[in-house]
Amino acid sequence: MTQPRERDCKVVPGYNGTGGTLSKGTIVKLKTSGVDDEIIAAAADTDAYLGILRNDVADGAYGDVVIGGTCVALTGAAVTKGSRVMFDTGAVVITATTGKTFVGVARTSDGTGGGYIEVDVVTGGPVMP
Repeated sequence: MTQPRERDCKVVPGYNGTGGTLSKGTIVKLKTSGVDDEIIAAAADTDAYLGILRNDVADGAYGDVVIGGTCVALTGAAVTKGSRVMFDTGAVVITATTGKTFVGVARTSDGTGGGYIEVDVVTGGPVMP
């Protein structure tokens, strides 16, 4: 299998003030207080997410948050190509379940979890039927 890659990404800046590094492929949301553009890892599958981190972002630094196009996302469980994906409490993608907000569609598979896949990012977070 080839390495997951990104294509036609639309990005916005995100500032990490969490005190630690936010990892590439993590689902993030805007922090409700603090500096403009401040992001934190999405903590609940009901969070209003912003996008998926394009790269590792050190504390006190800005990084790119992918809000459209195809990006690389970290998986928390096995994901099959073509399935809708959502995020879990670890801010990683898993196969979407009914009634949950999904973040995109998997373009590649990961048979075990803990790896990276390509995801076509869906802006606005529609709910899985």
